Amino acid sequence: MGQIAVLFTWDITTKTGKIKTKIHRELYGYTDYSQFGKYMYQRPGVLTNIRHLNPTQSCIIVKVGDAPKIREFFNRYKIKFDERKVLLTEEDYKKLGD
Repeated sequence: MGQIAVLFTWDITTKTGKIKTKIHRELYGYTDYSQFGKYMYQRPGVLTNIRHLNPTQSCIIVKVGDAPKIREFFNRYKIKFDERKVLLTEEDYKKLGD
């Protein structure tokens, strides 16, 4: 039998390009370069320390316990999102970690 997880989908098509970039960087993290590429820094995002599946664009699957962090992120930026509980196979649930 599978395990329950939470599927999030969101829509940011109404946001400006600048805001979309900011949202993407804060959600996934990014690599920051300074001194013309001499120094490189990994900037963490919300999902950096959360095991997740990314089946398609604008869609992530996380464990039920991690869902409030994602929900808070979307609410902070007033992003329209949808959330559903899904049943994962044991193989997929193992990808989310213990």
